[in-house]
Amino acid sequence: MNYALLGSYVTDEVAEFFTQHGSFGHARKKAYLHAPREKSLLYITDGIAGSVVTNNNLSKANLLKISMPGFICNAKLFANKDIITAAPFAITDCDFYKLDVDEIAKLLDGDYAKYQSMVSFFGRDMGCCIESLFIMLTLTAETRLRILMRSLTLCTGQSEASDWLAIPQGITREQYAMSIYITTNTLDGILQEWKNLGVYKKDGVLRYIHKCLIENVYHPADNFTERLYNEDWKLSAPSYT
Repeated sequence: MNYALLGSYVTDEVAEFFTQHGSFGHARKKAYLHAPREKSLLYITDGIAGSVVTNNNLSKANLLKISMPGFICNAKLFANKDIITAAPFAITDCDFYKLDVDEIAKLLDGDYAKYQSMVSFFGRDMGCCIESLFIMLTLTAETRLRILMRSLTLCTGQSEASDWLAIPQGITREQYAMSIYITTNTLDGILQEWKNLGVYKKDGVLRYIHKCLIENVYHPADNFTERLYNEDWKLSAPSYT
């Protein structure tokens, strides 16, 4: 299952591969999950992790990729281990399994069926990365936030049939803004408008969005490739101002 702006949820086979061969780790909030420039893939099993991507071609701002439980952090290293990535960090306390990319290659050597399965999974995840760029460049800030909220709520097992869906705890407003390339002022304005419309609310420490915000909003099931090539999209710069 793919979730826009997050990635591809692990298959049972990928999860088993990491839990069987990877080393288990735990990181406290704000701590790094591995050393700088270390070439490892991380299967997040509990908590929330994040990795920062520097976007010098767009602005001085950075883009944050959020990894929820059931997702692989640093997944792009599977295709190209020479990519320089910032060390992932714990947005909340989190548990994970870590595997070095060279070790993955050794484990898959000679096992064609498992190799094909892993290539298929990471190919889908790479497709989500391309799709995320498409979303950032073509859709409004509010739509990007609705897409992110859809992915964050549904990947935790909540049902689209529920009237209200709980937003995962622990992600700061700055991190939300970084993940869809907007400012915190823009984020606050959108949330205030949602609150005025009665589709966003707080209940103690929990925050909820109404299902109408994620209904009929773009997501991977809408056939991204067909939409990309058959529709006349207007490209625009990300609204990080």
